[in-house]
Amino acid sequence: MLSDMKYVLPGFALALAVTAPGSSADMRHHETGPRVFSPATFTTSETVEGARLSPSGAEIALVTSQLKPSLDSTEGYRNLLVEIWSVEKVRKVVTINLSTVHYSLQAGVPQPQARVGERFIRYAADGKLLVAYDGEDLKVFEVSFATAPSSTMERVSVQLRETQRIHLELGLPQSNTLVQSMEVTGDGSRAAVEICNPRESSRVTIRAYDLFSGSVLQQWGFETGCVFSGYNPLSWDPLGARLAISLPEYGGGSPRPLPFIKRKDHLYILEVKSGKILHDTRTGYISGPVCFTSKDTVLTASLNADARYFREDAIREWNVNTGRLVSFCRETPILAKKFDWAIVISGI
Repeated sequence: MLSDMKYVLPGFALALAVTAPGSSADMRHHETGPRVFSPATFTTSETVEGARLSPSGAEIALVTSQLKPSLDSTEGYRNLLVEIWSVEKVRKVVTINLSTVHYSLQAGVPQPQARVGERFIRYAADGKLLVAYDGEDLKVFEVSFATAPSSTMERVSVQLRETQRIHLELGLPQSNTLVQSMEVTGDGSRAAVEICNPRESSRVTIRAYDLFSGSVLQQWGFETGCVFSGYNPLSWDPLGARLAISLPEYGGGSPRPLPFIKRKDHLYILEVKSGKILHDTRTGYISGPVCFTSKDTVLTASLNADARYFREDAIREWNVNTGRLVSFCRETPILAKKFDWAIVISGI
C-alpha cells in the first residue's frame, strides 16, 4: 500500500491511495491488481491535527480539534476528536471524543494554551487496534467492523472502544513539553514515544510502553534530540524488540548545509529488553525518516528537502548488526512503512 496523504485545514485531500495486490481490500472487490483511488477532498469543519491511513487502505483515521465558544466568546471548550473516514465513499463513518478542555480568553489567546505539534494516531498491522495521542495521554482503541450480508464483505460501519489510557506525565501545557514522534509495533502490543522540551534544553527522552498494562518498559535519554523541526522519527523492528531512531550530533540542528550538522547525524539501534544501545551509526547527513525492514536492516533518508544543497542525499540501507552501509539510492525521498517490508516514495 502506497500513500501520499496531504491534508489542509479545515479539510484534507487524499492525493493518492494504492492498495497492494493480495490485500483484503482487493479481495473484497474481486480485483487482481492494485487499486488506485482518484484524488479526493474530505471536508471537515474541524482542524485536522493528525492522520493515518488504515492498513487495508479502506479508511483514514484523523485526530481533529474543535472550539466550542460561549455566547459571549470569552470562554468555551476545546474538543479533540477521533474521526474515521471511508476512503471510497468519502464520508465520515464514526466520531468519538478524545478529550475536552475548558478554556478562557486572555488578551485574545485561549488559556490554558494547547500543546503544539502533531496529534499522532497509529494503527496496528491488522487494523484492529488504534492508538491516539491527545496532548496528555495515549489512548488505545479496539476497532471493530460490521459488514454487509453479501459476498462483497463491504464494511458498513466502524466501532471504536477505548481499552487503555496511559498518562504520559508531560507536565502542565505551559511547560511546552512535547511528543515529537510516536510509533506502534505491528502487533499493537507496544508504543514508543519521543518527548522533549525545546524551551529548556535539547535533551530527548525515548519511552517504550506496554499498551496492555500501561507500564513503561524502557526509557532512554539523549542530549541532542530537540531539533529545528521537532521531527525525529522512530521505527520498530518487525518483532517489536528493537527501536531505530535518528538524532543529530548537536541540539538545534539546521536544515541548511552546515558542515558540523551535515556530517554528524546518529542512527541509534535500541534494545527494549536490556535497555542497551546496540549500535550508534554515523549516517553522514541530516537523517530524517527511518524504517526497519524484515531483512534486519534500517533505511534512512535525508531530512533536507532541497537536493541542490546536498548532492550526496540518498536513501541509505544499514546493517543492524554491524552498523555498516549496505546500499544506497540517490533520491530525495520520503519513507513509509508496511509492516514486514519497506516502501520508498520518491520525488514527492
